[in-house]
Amino acid sequence: MELEFQLEETLRFRHSVNVKIDQNQKEEFYNFVEQIAEELEERGQDYDRCMIVQKFVEQFGKEKVTFCQDTSPDVSYEGL
Repeated sequence: MELEFQLEETLRFRHSVNVKIDQNQKEEFYNFVEQIAEELEERGQDYDRCMIVQKFVEQFGKEKVTFCQDTSPDVSYEGL
């Protein structure tokens, strides 16, 4: 007899987009990230990292935007 136990492995990466702004752009930044967060909530599967970073580049300029990739994800397991 052979039985099976299935488990789901989830990797959670915490990437960030760092933006150098002037003091007077603070409100613009917060409004923009709120808009991006809403879009991700609504259409998350339609986006990838490059598209998200590109939106920041278009809004604030390439020289002010840095993408920081998390290379050590949190791992969790769940029995199914």
